[in-house]
Amino acid sequence: MPFELLQEDRRDLDDAVFEMLGVTDPKRRSELVDQLYRELTLHNRNIRIVEVQKMEQRRKTGTERVSQLELAFDAWEHLEPEWRKPLPLWLKENALMSKTVELPEGEVRLTAAENFLEANTLFFGKKPGRAHECASRAEAELLYQIANEGLRGPVSIPSGESQARKLLNELEYRLTEGRRKLTRLAEERAGTEKLREQVVETLYRWFIHGEPERAQAARSTAV
Repeated sequence: MPFELLQEDRRDLDDAVFEMLGVTDPKRRSELVDQLYRELTLHNRNIRIVEVQKMEQRRKTGTERVSQLELAFDAWEHLEPEWRKPLPLWLKENALMSKTVELPEGEVRLTAAENFLEANTLFFGKKPGRAHECASRAEAELLYQIANEGLRGPVSIPSGESQARKLLNELEYRLTEGRRKLTRLAEERAGTEKLREQVVETLYRWFIHGEPERAQAARSTAV
């Protein structure tokens, strides 16, 4: 859904318009606003698909070249603000009774849960690697997931085991759903499978680490 339609004042305005048109039931007005936004979102998406198809046609004839970064910029602008939050910020906002853990450099490894002696231990770097003891298996699995996405340095996680397990489930959902959203946005814009994969890769990198400043500057220059 376009960012404009997510604004509360825009919804209030449209609700007032339907009330002026004679719709007195608040529930019915809400349903009409939802229907309107679905239709607008679909309409905008169809327009965007046609625009991208035209850009791809011009690119193939040599009159215009659509870059991976341009498509990624456009897709990122159509992603809901909540899903544009980089992973460190999302963790900080969602970790209840949080504590800060420092993740060292190096490839992360987690032993099987059946290995009772090291079930709560993460290893970073080449074997034997640097050991990081966790307070629980849930915390170890959460930190492994975070580190496996490429985050290093200080990260915020819950201090309790049950909260760590809950946040792990929420994180797994966010990563899966986030990739699904990014893939859909890329498919609407890129004309070839290779280009789609490149756009998804760029978007997912921003999804985890945030859109880099140099990318923001490049977008501003392009505009």
